[in-house]
Amino acid sequence: MGRAWVFYLTSYLSSSLSAIFGALFIVYLLSINLAPAQIGLLLGAQRIAIIASELPTGIFADKFGRKKSVLFSFFFSAVLAIFWLFSKNFFVLLAASALAGVAFTFQSGAKESLMIQSLKCEQDDKKRNLLFKNMSLWGNVGLLFGGLIAFVLALIQTRLIWIASICFNLLIFFTFLVFIKEEPQIVENRAKNIKKTAFTNFIHNIREISPFLVITFIFGVVTSIYGISFPIFFKKFLGFPDYYFGILGSLSALAGIIGIMMLTRIFDKKGFRYVAYFFVIFTTLLFIAFGMFKSIVLILTVFLFIEGLINGWFPVFQSFFNKFVPERTRTTVLSTNSTVSLAAIALGEIAGGFLLKVLRPNSLIAFSGILLLLSLPLLGKISTDITTTEKSS
Repeated sequence: MGRAWVFYLTSYLSSSLSAIFGALFIVYLLSINLAPAQIGLLLGAQRIAIIASELPTGIFADKFGRKKSVLFSFFFSAVLAIFWLFSKNFFVLLAASALAGVAFTFQSGAKESLMIQSLKCEQDDKKRNLLFKNMSLWGNVGLLFGGLIAFVLALIQTRLIWIASICFNLLIFFTFLVFIKEEPQIVENRAKNIKKTAFTNFIHNIREISPFLVITFIFGVVTSIYGISFPIFFKKFLGFPDYYFGILGSLSALAGIIGIMMLTRIFDKKGFRYVAYFFVIFTTLLFIAFGMFKSIVLILTVFLFIEGLINGWFPVFQSFFNKFVPERTRTTVLSTNSTVSLAAIALGEIAGGFLLKVLRPNSLIAFSGILLLLSLPLLGKISTDITTTEKSS
């Protein structure tokens, strides 16, 4: 599919970098003697910056060019890594953390929009589904190898994560710069359309995709509660040592690869409604089982099934969602969806933190699984709407 390999490669590189930072970022901050409260402020500043910047940067990408937006994101991220590498001043790091959040938003929706635009798969379901499937597969492979790189860097010096960040971001920058083209005429025509009816189009688009936004919100809350609960359960209640989490990360990536292959195959053969119901009902049952089982072997088995399903669901939902997103404002709409997701994650993390004071982590996971059932009516609605539309056409 032409230049699809560019997006697979950059997905691999981005995921590898995410795995490195997921494993070592907090460890690095502790190594430079930052207090937990300061670390919390750094993470909070980045999250707030992302939420505040998602929509404006999405509009920027649709109006001035998605490739420009993506290039700026990765180049600026590399520049910011230099500040992290050479400074230990908390206020410098606080500013760098917030700016890193802004830099991320320039590529969060734009990269996906650029892929769909460049490979011309807006209405080609088979091609689009394959793209998202392969992107997720290469992303999980990147998580595997990123974990190994993190292990090596930890043995040498955790400060080297910033060298890795500079190298990875610049490699992605030059890959997009050289191999992906965005026709100036396409950008100019899109900008004119946006300028003429920007607000009207945006409001109309949001109304059209509102069921997807609600589903994104529900999934964001549920997965964030799960995401903060299971490490605490494994660490404090099952007594797992720190190095076990590296092994768990690799196993989760492998489970994710299997989950992507399984759910995308069901999606191709049975359609969205079938795979959506399968995902929600089976995942809910697994969350409840996680809360009930006492055997470590059974708990770990359930954990890997959950990881596989969550990873497998992402390319299915993103591909189906993109079918409804208008091309001229695609990045703006995707950025709005990302903002909703981030807000849901923040709410889930805050609520989960308070609920963990009164509930065991495994019990909270079981409860969050029940919340997932709230998405079933909306999933049924959007899949019914698309079936009706296709039959009438």
